[in-house]
Amino acid sequence: STREGSSQMESTGLVKVVIRGENGSRVVLQAPPGGRLFDVASGHLLLQNVVIEGSGGRAYAAEEGGCIRVASGASGEDDDGDQAQYEGGVVTAKLTVIDSTLRQCAAFGTGGGLMVSGSTASAILLRTEFEGCTAGRGGAIGASASSSLSLTSCRLTSCSAGDFRSGADWYALAQLRGVWTERSEVGEGLRALLDGSSSVALYGNGGGLLLGNGTIANLSNVTIVGCDALDRGGGLCLDSGATVDMSTSEVIDCRAGYGGGALAVRLKDTRASLHMVAISSCSATRGAMIRVGAAHRATTCHDAAYDGPRHRT
Repeated sequence: STREGSSQMESTGLVKVVIRGENGSRVVLQAPPGGRLFDVASGHLLLQNVVIEGSGGRAYAAEEGGCIRVASGASGEDDDGDQAQYEGGVVTAKLTVIDSTLRQCAAFGTGGGLMVSGSTASAILLRTEFEGCTAGRGGAIGASASSSLSLTSCRLTSCSAGDFRSGADWYALAQLRGVWTERSEVGEGLRALLDGSSSVALYGNGGGLLLGNGTIANLSNVTIVGCDALDRGGGLCLDSGATVDMSTSEVIDCRAGYGGGALAVRLKDTRASLHMVAISSCSATRGAMIRVGAAHRATTCHDAAYDGPRHRT
């Protein structure tokens, strides 16, 4: 493979970093054990014709965004104290990924391959694949805090949220990181996994995607195949005011331990619109392929194809 790395100034004033494989070749990057490869706190990162190989083991996972994290802040500096990049007077963090693959990425918390967080954080993915990524929530992708996400002609394959035979490895990691406390939400979620209870749904949601806290997402021509969630939303899970428009897409052979083998819509002010979405061979141990929880705003399906029950409420 060949590698081209460059940095330039966009017309908006943002610094743009470009990593691109040239002449039909792909740049192969290996994420370090115990840490992600890219952390975009401000500016614009463009990846094209890139393959990112994760560590492949949860014991070495980052807290969130196993391979890439895009998280905008509100101050004039990013998390490392570096001067932040502004657009229109606010700190802006952007990611564009084209014709690339993220493989075997892992996160202890949210977003095995990618985490997008913050009202001025955005990610645009075109013809990009996530393979075998895993996390506590959002096996391939997690998005929250009013961020924006766009996926076009992308594929998520064999990704998982909380997909483990026992919670022993997570218990050991939590002990190591010092987060196992009586009042810790992480601790509560881990205890729920260990005793087999689904009453605490902090982990195991969104085998492919976990979208929450006001995130706006557009998914077009997206295929989610063979993804699993220990709790809800084998294909994708919507939480806390998320809005998703999904069109001309497929959710195939996805499973959830509690409800929503293909899709789970959980908390209030959450909206999902599905147009020409085919759902097939999806299942849930204790619910239907689509599970709509209490206090949701709306779930609308147009020209959608199913091979089982439409909703469980």
